[in-house]
Amino acid sequence: MVKIKRIFTDDASGSENGTGYTLDVDFDNGQTLLLTLDPIADKPLFYDVVRGKCGKPETDGACVFWPNGASLSLQEMFGLMLTASTAQ
Repeated sequence: MVKIKRIFTDDASGSENGTGYTLDVDFDNGQTLLLTLDPIADKPLFYDVVRGKCGKPETDGACVFWPNGASLSLQEMFGLMLTASTAQ
């Protein structure tokens, strides 16, 4: 299975209303995923994440996690990607 190699956020990512927070996920197979967290901005653990108040995310190769305990697995990220693409 593919593993997460690096995770980035735009320093300007996140806003007071929680929209526009984007993850730039680089995988070990050379693919990149740009993922908006807008669909989960109102979930309790992601409320501060999407407002840029939780620091930088980290990865262990299988998931992305933040200092406040919020995390996203690969399966959850791909689910968000599908949600965002069907909402347009």
